[in-house]
Amino acid sequence: MSVNTHLDTTERRPLAYCGPPSVLVVALLTLFPLDAHAYLDPGAGSYLLQVMTAVLFGTLFTVKVYWRRLTAAVRRIFLGGRNNGGDEHT
Repeated sequence: MSVNTHLDTTERRPLAYCGPPSVLVVALLTLFPLDAHAYLDPGAGSYLLQVMTAVLFGTLFTVKVYWRRLTAAVRRIFLGGRNNGGDEHT
């Protein structure tokens, strides 16, 4: 008894298949919203300023902590491992 599998020519897709048309519709609705009906209170701008300040100072602190390692790595790359009498603490 043989099973004929060549008769089933339909491609089976998962139930939650998101083809290109649905992705395009979602992208267009996201990029061009109608009315948001949202409220931004005055604290939202203050919070955004606080987050941006925290990111700036966090980045500056990280550079300060890793400054010697960063400069040593740059020297190694550009000077080819030669030490030009620099004060290097590891």
